[in-house]
Amino acid sequence: MSTRTLEEPRDRFMAAALATLVPCAARLAVVFGLVAFYLGPIPALGLYIYNLFVIAVTGRILTHLMPEDSPGLILEMPPYRTPTIRAVFNKAWFRIREFVVEAWPTLIAGSGILAVLSYYNLAIYFNLLVRPFTWLLDLPEVVGVPLIFGILRKELSLVMLGQALGTMNFATAMTPTQLFTFTVFVMFYVPCVATLIMLRRELGTKGMAWITLLTVLVALVAALIARGVGFIFL
Repeated sequence: MSTRTLEEPRDRFMAAALATLVPCAARLAVVFGLVAFYLGPIPALGLYIYNLFVIAVTGRILTHLMPEDSPGLILEMPPYRTPTIRAVFNKAWFRIREFVVEAWPTLIAGSGILAVLSYYNLAIYFNLLVRPFTWLLDLPEVVGVPLIFGILRKELSLVMLGQALGTMNFATAMTPTQLFTFTVFVMFYVPCVATLIMLRRELGTKGMAWITLLTVLVALVAALIARGVGFIFL
């Protein structure tokens, strides 16, 4: 939503695309639950540094692919004051209402549909949808369902991973390299539904589709590199 202050469509697109690569609280839960817990704090810290590097490289590539002389942005800095309780409440209510009205219906509907299909043992078809990615990244085939649920909410990729593997001790079902690779892919691939809704609202369906494709490509390349690094050092 903050990209509205940018005048040029190119600048809005690039800012929104890079913003989707910044790890949110939900993605951090996956980092803490998999990498920090099983591999230690140093690999988790390395992921943060790696994330910044990926964002910087992606921004540089987008700049070359979308060359244009940007006029820059000049904003008048307002005076800073201690916010009033009323202003804080109104701002919080605006954010909560927007999320509930726009994101919740999609989340609930999507979760309901996937729950019904899983109940009838159709998870194998979901796994087949993402099998090209899981095969390329050397991940267990059953992680397909967690990845699909992760599009609804990134935390679901961690919750559903335990159900898919049949154990909450992920180290017994996945190697350290697989845990590292899975986490990197989750950090970058398709934004959650709430973010997709906002992208469509701000940039249109075409802009949302291009950013979605970009995140999948970035996630795949970043995860392949992480797989190679994990194979050497983990």
